[in-house]
Amino acid sequence: MQNYKNLQRNLIILFLTLSIIPLSAIGWLSFISFRESIYHVVTQNLFEIAKNKALAIDKWLFERSADAKFISESPVIVESITTLVNPDISKSMKIKSKKRVTNYLKSMKTYYGCYEEIFILDNEGNFVVSTGELQENKVGRDYFTEAKQGKTTVTDIRMSEHIGRPTMLVSCPIKDASLNIIGVLVSRIDLNTINTIMQDIEIGKTGESYLINKNGYFITESKFEPGHTLKEKIETYGASECLKGKNGVGEYVDYRGKMVLGAYYWIPERKWCLIAEQDRSEAFREIHRLRNRTLAVGLTAIITIFIITLQISKKIVQRLQKADRELREKQEQLIHSGKLAAVGEMAAGLAHEVNNPLTTVKTLVHSIHTFPELKQEMKKDTGIIMEELDKINMLILRFLQFARPKEPELEPTDINEILKKIIHLLKPQINQQKITLSMHLEEGPVLYIDGSQIGQSFMNTIMNAIQATPDNGKLKISTKRVNINTKSYTQITIEDTGVGIPASLQKKIFDPFFTTKTSGTGLGLAITKVIIEKHNGMIEFHSKEGEGSIFLIYLPIEGEKH
Repeated sequence: MQNYKNLQRNLIILFLTLSIIPLSAIGWLSFISFRESIYHVVTQNLFEIAKNKALAIDKWLFERSADAKFISESPVIVESITTLVNPDISKSMKIKSKKRVTNYLKSMKTYYGCYEEIFILDNEGNFVVSTGELQENKVGRDYFTEAKQGKTTVTDIRMSEHIGRPTMLVSCPIKDASLNIIGVLVSRIDLNTINTIMQDIEIGKTGESYLINKNGYFITESKFEPGHTLKEKIETYGASECLKGKNGVGEYVDYRGKMVLGAYYWIPERKWCLIAEQDRSEAFREIHRLRNRTLAVGLTAIITIFIITLQISKKIVQRLQKADRELREKQEQLIHSGKLAAVGEMAAGLAHEVNNPLTTVKTLVHSIHTFPELKQEMKKDTGIIMEELDKINMLILRFLQFARPKEPELEPTDINEILKKIIHLLKPQINQQKITLSMHLEEGPVLYIDGSQIGQSFMNTIMNAIQATPDNGKLKISTKRVNINTKSYTQITIEDTGVGIPASLQKKIFDPFFTTKTSGTGLGLAITKVIIEKHNGMIEFHSKEGEGSIFLIYLPIEGEKH
């Protein structure tokens, strides 16, 4: 009897060993493979975020330099500062000029929305005019010196001794009609704008991105430990690698002492590091869920295999016991042949009985190996992760502002008022080029749009028209209501008598980074198109080289109030 129990135990051990070891090996290898796959997806997502944010920040700062140059070259600035620094001009004229330039700077500050203060210094560093109260002596500062040398400079983010907090300045020389430097335009960047760009990411609850300078200090706000800008030095693996001028990814302990997956990207022009991180626990949450599911399925399979093995072993032992009883009843001379028969019967029965469970085991092992169901869940899980990357991407990411286009914040807006404000801002340039402006703004419905975004698209299009129009040219702007395919739209027409667009280039004008100018990023019309399409609108143009261009923008009247 003991021998049969031992046999049954050995059979159970044999069958479980043959099934559990391959099953466990396949499950473990699959888990490791899935973990590596998620690690790759998450780190690549973080790296793309870091890269796109870095490019967005770099382009955003380049645009701030362009802002300063544009403002400093404005006829309002040049004429007013020429008057203010001229000792022979009467006091009343200077007061009038100062008021004029102050109003202009305030309008620029409001329009761009990313500056705390814009002010102008004379050649000795004394304040001429300012939009705010954060004034301090600028003589001897590097940005003032470089501006006096004719350079446009964007400073590093550094602690201001005067205002007692981090600041970043853009300086640009102001030149008179004879190209003599008569002053310096300085814009103080609102660091909250950069912080917003950095934190505008979607990588779970624990994801964040931040900037550190060449000395390893925070220069943007931390999501989890705010108030450490220029106060806390980052000495993590990602920071140390990035400060060596490297780009990459890794798994390391962050500044909070938490294990994270991180990506770092070096910005050589600024000597900054952009770091994007996510807690490892959150990044691997899905793989942990998969692990638990795999363990549950594996345990169920093991229990099932054990039950089947137990039943098979019982049947085998029962048959052996029966055969043994029959053999003992036979004559001694037949014992040997009876044993052989019993063994033959056992072998046949074993082959028959074992075949079915082995088939089941093979099916289960193959099922675990190929994971047809789990694979679909994994695809779904990994698909969720891959879908979040595609949504700044941007920030991409800019990302990032170039940055972000974010979803429009719709509110009732009069587009005619937007056009009037833009023309008011561009009036000095229009007058300087002696362009004849005609506006025919038809009173129409109030549209539900994002006024800021639509204003940006109008500004881009009108600026292009002005820059393409030679002196004494014409610029026409009009609005009217039209119907297209049973839908109502407000049509905005911007027509110039400029140089026109060559036929060979007309297919490319909405392409990002395409421009025929010697300066600029080539993003104006590309961004305009994205904004208009985000509003379910349309933009088209007609142009002939040497005769000018007509841009038509259509915004739907879906939110019209009756």
